[in-house]
Amino acid sequence: MRFYEECVTVAQQLEKEMNRETQALFMECPFSELWKYHLTLGLWMRNRYLNEQSYLYQALLILGKKAKDEMSMFLLEFAQQYLLLKRAQML
Repeated sequence: MRFYEECVTVAQQLEKEMNRETQALFMECPFSELWKYHLTLGLWMRNRYLNEQSYLYQALLILGKKAKDEMSMFLLEFAQQYLLLKRAQML
């Protein structure tokens, strides 16, 4: 449960950082093109949530994400899916 809550926290904070237009573009981005957000949002996530002592870093390492790039991509994918479900009022 803690892992899910930590991922939700990242998604909610990401939502606060984006305006509505950026949120819409992010949510409508095809999965295959989500990497376009990785350089900016992924870096923001790494700096804020993925230091080597953080819970999320350790959990994602256990789940097989070996590099911070993999970890931040996972969190970007989670955030996109979270925002899509929120927009559909399914949370």
